[in-house]
Amino acid sequence: MEYNKRRWYSFFLIVILIFIGIGTKLQLMKIVKAEKNVETEKSLEMDRKDNKEKEEKKKRKKKKSREKKEIVQEIKVNPIISIPMERSEDAVTTSYYKDQELQELLNSGKYTEKKPYIEVNPFKTSPLTAIILFETKEKYAIRVTVCGKRKSLDISGVLSGMKTKHKVPVLGLYAGKENQVQIELLNKKGNTVKKISLKITTEKLPKELKKAVIIKKHRKKSAYRLIVASGFDTPYPFAFDERGDIRWYMSGDYDSYGYFPLSNHRFILMDGETCAQTYVKPMSQSVNEMDYMGRVYQTYMVKNGVHHEIIEKTPGGNFLVLTNSNKNHSEDCIEEIDRKTGEVIKTLDMRKIFGKKFMDMVDWAHLNTVSYNEKNHCIIVSVRNCDAVVKLNWDNNRIIWILADKSLYKGTKLSKYVLKAKGDYFQYPYQQHSSYEIRKNLDNNKNTIEIMMFDNHFVSKRPVATFDQKKGSYVTIYSVNEKKKTVEIWKKFKGVKSKVYSNYCFDMEMGRVFYMGGCLKKAWKPGHRKGVIYEFDYASEKTLNTYSLKNTFYRAYQLSMDWELCVEKLPKPKKSVIGNGYTFQEEGRQNIPTAVVTSDKIYCSLIGSFLYVHAQNHQISKIELIGENCYYFRPDAQNGGLDEKYRNVKFSTAVSLEGLPKGIYTVVVTVNNVRQNTKQSIDNR
Repeated sequence: MEYNKRRWYSFFLIVILIFIGIGTKLQLMKIVKAEKNVETEKSLEMDRKDNKEKEEKKKRKKKKSREKKEIVQEIKVNPIISIPMERSEDAVTTSYYKDQELQELLNSGKYTEKKPYIEVNPFKTSPLTAIILFETKEKYAIRVTVCGKRKSLDISGVLSGMKTKHKVPVLGLYAGKENQVQIELLNKKGNTVKKISLKITTEKLPKELKKAVIIKKHRKKSAYRLIVASGFDTPYPFAFDERGDIRWYMSGDYDSYGYFPLSNHRFILMDGETCAQTYVKPMSQSVNEMDYMGRVYQTYMVKNGVHHEIIEKTPGGNFLVLTNSNKNHSEDCIEEIDRKTGEVIKTLDMRKIFGKKFMDMVDWAHLNTVSYNEKNHCIIVSVRNCDAVVKLNWDNNRIIWILADKSLYKGTKLSKYVLKAKGDYFQYPYQQHSSYEIRKNLDNNKNTIEIMMFDNHFVSKRPVATFDQKKGSYVTIYSVNEKKKTVEIWKKFKGVKSKVYSNYCFDMEMGRVFYMGGCLKKAWKPGHRKGVIYEFDYASEKTLNTYSLKNTFYRAYQLSMDWELCVEKLPKPKKSVIGNGYTFQEEGRQNIPTAVVTSDKIYCSLIGSFLYVHAQNHQISKIELIGENCYYFRPDAQNGGLDEKYRNVKFSTAVSLEGLPKGIYTVVVTVNNVRQNTKQSIDNR
C-alpha cells in the first residue's frame, strides 16, 4: 500500500515537472518571438530611416542642382560683382605732400643744431640721400660734406642763402655704412663759424648693384667726380666715384633707356611701369622730370612711347623726343613736345625722308640720337639701322647732308646728299650712337663744323660689302665742310668692341674724352663683364682711367648736382601729368561677360587720373569700362610685324580717365580675343 502511494506521488511529480517545462518553453518562445519582433521592428525602422535619408539626399541633390542652375542664370543676368580699386596718388602729388610735411617739421620749432631732424631717403626713391632739418638763432649759410673714404672722395655742397631755418640735402652717402656728415655754419663772408658732426646710416646696396664697378686703371684724377650709368641690363640708374663706390642710385622700375640729364641740374627718367605697345618691345609712355633727392616735378605722357632719346631742344626749352609711328614700324619718328603743356608741336616721320626702299624691316630706322641748333634751325639725327647721321632743316624737313658709307645709298634719291670722304685713314661709322655737333671750332677752320659720335663699328642689320671688319669701336670726331660737301676724321679714340648702345662725353675744359662702352662683344658669355668706360686725354689720345662695369648700360654721363635746387620749395602742382596720352572713346551698350580673368599677371591699378592695365605684350587688344554708359580703348600696334622675342615682355599701359562721366565702371579686357571681367571697378563719382 505504502509502495503504491510512492508510485502515485512520483507520477504526479513527473506530470508537474512536465507542465513546468512546457510552460517555461512556451515563455522562452514568447520571449524569443518578442525579441525577434523587436529586432524586426528595429530593422524596419532602420530601413525606413535609410529610405528617408536617401530620399532627403535625393531632394538635397535636386535642390542643389536647381540652385546651381539658378546661380548660373543669375550670373548671366548679374555677373560677379567687381571690387572697387583704391586710388593712389601720382608721383608729382606724392612728392609735393612729402615736401610739405618736411616744411611743417622745420616750422615746428622742435629741431635745433644740437638735436636736428634726420631722415634717410625721404622721398623713397633715392636711398643714398637724406634730409636734415634744424633752426639756429642767427642767420647762416650752410656747407654740407659727406666724408669720403679718403679726402679726395668727399662730396660737398653749399646752400648760400642766409637763414635761421635750414633744410639741408645730403647727397653722396655710401651704402650699408655709418656715414660721417659734417655741417658747417657760414657767416656772410663765407667763413666757418661752427661745425656740426653727424652720423647717418644707410641700408645695403641691392644685390644687383654689388661689384657693379671695378677700377681697372687709374693714372690721373678724373674730370668727373661722379659718373652715372643707366639702362638695359643695369637694374637702377647709379653713380660711382673714382674708387668705384656707388654714391647715388634710384630705386624703382625704370625703362631700359633710363636717365637723361637736363640743363637745370635735374634729369629725365623714363618710367618702366607705364608702357606703350609697339611692333618691337613696349616703350615708356611716361617720363618724369626729377631731382637727385628723388622728387618728381612733372610727368609727361607720350602717346606712342619714348625710346633712345629725350633732350632739350634748347636749354630750358621744349623737348625733342624719339618715338614710334606704330604703322607697322617702330623707332622711326621725332616729336617736339611743349615743355609747359606737354602738347605735341611737331612730328617728323623719317619714312617721309628715306622713302620705301629703306623700309624693309619693322625697325628699319632705329633712331637713337637727335639734337637741335637754334642758330640754323637744323637737327642732327642718328639713323642707326641705315648706318647714317643726317642733318635736316627742322622748319622744312629739307636734307642738308648725310654722313654714311656711299655704297649703301648708291642709286637712291639720297645719294646726292652723301658727304664725300677725304683723307688716307678715313673710316665710315656703322650702327653709330650719340651723334652730336660740337659747338666749338676744334680744327680752327671756319668753313667746317665738327660732328662727334660713338661709332660702334658693327654691322648686323644691312649687309655692307665695303665694311672694313675692324675689331674695335671708336669715339670719332668728324670735320664736315658743308659748302664742299666733304668729310674727314679729326680725331679718333679706340676702345674694345661695343656692339650696341654706348655714348661719349667730351669735357673740353678739362681736355677729357669719355668712351662709354655699354655692350661689349663678349657681354653675353658667362663670366665676362659687360661694359667699360675709358677716360682719354684729348690732346694725346692716351687712356688715363678705365672702369669695368658688371652690366650692360645704355648711356653714362657726368652727375652734376645743384644742392640748393634739391631743397627749394616744390610748387603745388596745377596738373601732375601733362601730354598726349591715351583716352577712352564712347561706344554703344555692352554687357559684362561671365568669363573672368584668372591670370594673376593681368590686373588693374588706379593712380591719379589714370587707369593702369598690366599684362603681357600684345596680350590685351581692348580695354572697356562698363557702366551706365560704356567706353573703350584699343592699344596700338595690334596687327602685323610684332617681333616674337618681345611677346612675353611685361606691358603696362595707362589710359586717362579725364572727361569720363561720373559713375561706377566695371573694367573688362579682351585677352587673346576673349572678353573677360577683371573683377575690378572704378568709382568715378
